[in-house]
Amino acid sequence: MSIQSASRGRDAATFRIKANQMVTQDTFLFGEYLKASNASDESLADFYARKFSPELKQAREARKASGSPGADPFVANLYKPPFLAEADAAEPQSERLWYEAGDAAEISHQYTLISVLLATALFFGGTAPRFETPKKRCLVLALGLLAMLTSVVMFVTLPRSKEGWFVPPKVPPEFIKP
Repeated sequence: MSIQSASRGRDAATFRIKANQMVTQDTFLFGEYLKASNASDESLADFYARKFSPELKQAREARKASGSPGADPFVANLYKPPFLAEADAAEPQSERLWYEAGDAAEISHQYTLISVLLATALFFGGTAPRFETPKKRCLVLALGLLAMLTSVVMFVTLPRSKEGWFVPPKVPPEFIKP
């Protein structure tokens, strides 16, 4: 999941960069259009107007319809930069996946700790008969039992999916041979 999170984060950053590039280009073109219009060079103004992005054309038309044809569509918030919506959608997905990956990592660490505790219990159980006094044997067996019971309690309290502990893994379709 952390890979998916990083991927969505890169997508969001890419969309933001593209949106900023488009805003820069549209701002430049609109500025040149205004200079040509103010200089009464209609052919040059039309040239720049033809180069506008669809979003800038739409904002300019909306501004004309409002009765202020020469006003700046950027100031009126009519201009919606392209790719910005995609960036806004990708960022929350990236953040959600990041937190899910953190939760999954924490659970995997708990499984590792359970494995270590069970190995410790086996070690204590295997070495207990080697001690010569019954007190030492009982103490080592008690430590092994404590490690085993702790691991069982940890295992039972781990979060489970709705289907329970025994959920078959989902195999991507491209790995299934016909």
